[in-house]
Amino acid sequence: MKRYILTVLLALFLCAVHAQVISGTIRWEENVDFSIQTGYEYAHILSESYTEEVGNPEIPCCVKSFVLPNDVVVTAIRITSVNRRLVGENLLIVPVQYPIPVGGGYSSWVEPNEWVYDSPNPFPGRYAEIISDRVDFGEHIVSVSFYPLEYIPSERKLYLCDLSFSLEYSKKVVIDDITFSADGKMLIKYPKNKFDEEYVVPEGVEIIDSEAFYDNWHLKSIILPLSLKEIRSFAFGSLSSITWKHFPESIGSYIFYGNELLTFHVSENSDNCILVDGVLFSKDQKTLFRFPNKKMDLDEKYEIPEGTEVIFKRAFEESEIYGGVILPSSLKLIEDAAFSLRDIIPTSGYGHRWIFNVTCNALTPPIIVGDPFIDSYYVNLLVPEESFDIYRNTRYWKDFYSINGTGIKSNQVGNSISKVWIESGMLYLKSDKEVETIEICDTNGICIWNEYINRKVWHLVTSKLPKGLLLVKVTTIDGNQNTFKLLN
Repeated sequence: MKRYILTVLLALFLCAVHAQVISGTIRWEENVDFSIQTGYEYAHILSESYTEEVGNPEIPCCVKSFVLPNDVVVTAIRITSVNRRLVGENLLIVPVQYPIPVGGGYSSWVEPNEWVYDSPNPFPGRYAEIISDRVDFGEHIVSVSFYPLEYIPSERKLYLCDLSFSLEYSKKVVIDDITFSADGKMLIKYPKNKFDEEYVVPEGVEIIDSEAFYDNWHLKSIILPLSLKEIRSFAFGSLSSITWKHFPESIGSYIFYGNELLTFHVSENSDNCILVDGVLFSKDQKTLFRFPNKKMDLDEKYEIPEGTEVIFKRAFEESEIYGGVILPSSLKLIEDAAFSLRDIIPTSGYGHRWIFNVTCNALTPPIIVGDPFIDSYYVNLLVPEESFDIYRNTRYWKDFYSINGTGIKSNQVGNSISKVWIESGMLYLKSDKEVETIEICDTNGICIWNEYINRKVWHLVTSKLPKGLLLVKVTTIDGNQNTFKLLN
């Protein structure tokens, strides 16, 4: 009997290897793998690992690792079936907050991302994703993050899902020194010692893998296929020209890191993108997909055409439009890391990755996903005068360095009576009148520091306060109050 069972298991194993797929099921239990803790306003789901998108619902996940043969490449993680059941109602799940480093101080509260929390779309919007594909101590290990809990934000409902999955992989094949998956759907590696200056990616390729072209500094021009669905992080090396046929929905980070792209090209049979003055847009010209990183000089401003409604995630990544950007009145949505600009050598006087000046002509503040402007509290913002108060009171937009010239002074603010400034790691107050209390809040109005001082001068070590914007409220002995903005 034991021999029979062993034979059956061996046969199943050989079939699985031949089919090049690993199948399984993720099945969680409440109060074992997770538990729901409700509070006055927010609900917390207690577990071991979570989603990490700051401002979005904090949803648990689980990570599973698989050992694969060294000569294969993972082609897909597929969810083959989902069995969903309701486990919670009227739950406003707490948003993810910025992590606090060991030994770090208070971090200001991040409000829920309205774009997500008001949406009827399931969150996190995926059941599984590959988060790591690596070789450790000679073993090929693939790690997958599974999301057995699904949240419907607008309905405040939480579902538990039993997930059946298939992890698909295939042997690598080499054609003309270029490595592909056996099914031809993934281009894995273009050799660094290949001297061709132009390459046409074959039709049928759906994925360009991480660092696929990154090590080759001879290739200058590439033509992408109509079949393309995904470009992974750091995909390209030193290109100066790209021809698009289809702009993929899935784009990794820094895909053009180190590239010198002056312009894009679009083929005649492109199905979803066109060029507008060398910039890649959707065919209806409502979405700005990608900006060539070397199109403009450091001090030039770029004006996004009227009619544009969406700026795609990482659209201006690695570009050099430090002079500023003008956003159209038609703009409705700006996605995460849209203006993550190229680092400049610190000795040049910049050394930053954010844009300096933004003019937004939209009367209603566009919806923000993530952090499009990378540390917006260093950015000067100009908006229509009639919309000043709206921007000043809207999440994310209110945290800009200044709005229409009114806002934060990085080192000193004051009026005719009181002066507040930061110098050499200290926050100082000096007043002509005796000050009764000083209160320091973050931009959400949450009190960080409150002290009765009853004197005209005062100071505090700034390391006790969070980095970023501070609201300093000074109340003099006669009851007069003034609030100042400072950047710590």
